[in-house]
Amino acid sequence: MQFSRCSLTRADYRGMMTSLVLLVTLSLIQARTPLAFLATWEHRQLMFRQASTSTSRSFSSSTLNYLIQIINKDIKEDKENSLKHFQFSEPKKPPRFDQPLQPATAEEGGNIQLSCHVQGSQPIRIQWLKAGREIRASDRCNFSFANGVALLELAAVTKSDSGEYVCKASNMAGTDTCRSKVTVKVPEYDGGTPITGYIIELRNRASIKWEPAMTTGADELSAILTDVVENEEYFFRVRAQNMVGVGKPSPATRAVKIMDPVGKFYCDCIIT
Repeated sequence: MQFSRCSLTRADYRGMMTSLVLLVTLSLIQARTPLAFLATWEHRQLMFRQASTSTSRSFSSSTLNYLIQIINKDIKEDKENSLKHFQFSEPKKPPRFDQPLQPATAEEGGNIQLSCHVQGSQPIRIQWLKAGREIRASDRCNFSFANGVALLELAAVTKSDSGEYVCKASNMAGTDTCRSKVTVKVPEYDGGTPITGYIIELRNRASIKWEPAMTTGADELSAILTDVVENEEYFFRVRAQNMVGVGKPSPATRAVKIMDPVGKFYCDCIIT
């Protein structure tokens, strides 16, 4: 007796966020005369039975394993053609910024942080761009990506750091971007306004951030810093300020290792 043969002719998925829509089409390759068969579809604990010569059924679920069994009274013992088992991987989710970048403003010489949050299937690659060019890490530029948060830190910003910044997230499923405008304010010409004081800033060798350590009066050309740690190395610089604003920083000192006395450092500066 001739028998019918069942084959899996098409199987594809359509990703819908956390669910999976799976469409499977089975066709009957028959001999001289059509033969009825029973299709058994097993999905989790549910069984679906159909009697047909060509049938399909779709499931929508986050479950990824499906078993399809075709039983024909004439080929019930033909295991090769009566049982189909297959598995699909969950569709990848493209990146999407649910918390985009916000505009940022800072005084010249200050610090700026840009942060945003992205969702999507890992691994996600993060790139920062300005004027169409990728930003590289440096002694005053640092970036990180953890727990979906992309962070860009700029230290000692200048007017040239102003502009539009782009964060680009990519994975195998797609790409998304978000943008931020950065503005660096530069003090206007002071017109000869007298200096009102000095700001002493320090930076630990292990850091890229400059932090204010002390403010002195206009007539003080030396200072004693007490908030330093023994055996740590620091860089120092000075800014002059007046009624208009804060000026550009002086060139940084060489790295200074704090020795003795503990917790004190003498800083002499010459303002021209």
